[in-house]
Amino acid sequence: MIFLRNSHLLSSMINVIITTIIMTMTASAATFEVTSSGLMEPGVTENTIVMTRGGDNGALYISSNNSTQKCNFDGRTIVLSVPLGLKPADMFYELNLVYQRSYELMVDQINLHNCGVRINGKHHPLLLQIMSADSTPQKTAAASEYLAPLSDFMFSPYSSGLAYHVSVAADNSNNTVMIANGAVRPDVFSGKPASFGILPTGYSYLQQLLPLLASKGAESIYYVMDGTPGNFVKGLCAYVPDFVWEYNITLMGAASIQDTGDVEIDFDATARNLSSLNPDILVNCIDSFCDKWMASLRRVNW
Repeated sequence: MIFLRNSHLLSSMINVIITTIIMTMTASAATFEVTSSGLMEPGVTENTIVMTRGGDNGALYISSNNSTQKCNFDGRTIVLSVPLGLKPADMFYELNLVYQRSYELMVDQINLHNCGVRINGKHHPLLLQIMSADSTPQKTAAASEYLAPLSDFMFSPYSSGLAYHVSVAADNSNNTVMIANGAVRPDVFSGKPASFGILPTGYSYLQQLLPLLASKGAESIYYVMDGTPGNFVKGLCAYVPDFVWEYNITLMGAASIQDTGDVEIDFDATARNLSSLNPDILVNCIDSFCDKWMASLRRVNW
């Protein structure tokens, strides 16, 4: 998580990082359904939201030469499933909305523009199943255990802790592959040969973004690490000292913080200090108490 002090840096970054994706899609080739499923499996409460998205046989699609053709799905449906926090009160609601839309765009692109996935000459449509899981370990585990036997592939929601339960369910089903989001904890994959994901080193996380900020005029930096014993997130800040040296950036300070229950000692004192220093860039390598740290920063108008 990175904060920028100067508004001109922010506007420059927006111009650099925004990518416009234009896709021409035929509406009839995608189905969308929201149901109140009343699932009664342990931990999966009644009125759980279930959304499905797939392709319609015989619907129009765009071929590679831009001509419009009808799609004939003559292979079996490939089922993709994911448990997500879909309610505004869920901890990772906003992040999961991004995940949801990304999965939907992928399915629409493949179904609409490629007539599904072609395997041995047959076109297999993709069906995406999204089940609300409240961003809690208990509900995610229960939803995953329900979905895994019905799925060919499972995707993970945000958070390594939740991805772990999806991986366990996929592994238990013996016929489902779990594809994790970027950089989940190693225990998500350990002992689970059917689980896949991206494991970049913590050092590499900021190697593109921080130099980009320097090129836009940033001259100073402050970074805050999660001091909780055994927490891996602090490793994401490992590149900062090398960045400071390589780009001649002023390091205004560094802090290691923990959540011990005392907001003043844990967060507010550090927030006031960095606010008085007013760096161009603030890098936060923090995990479970990120919401409390953000609240502290807001109290000092950062």
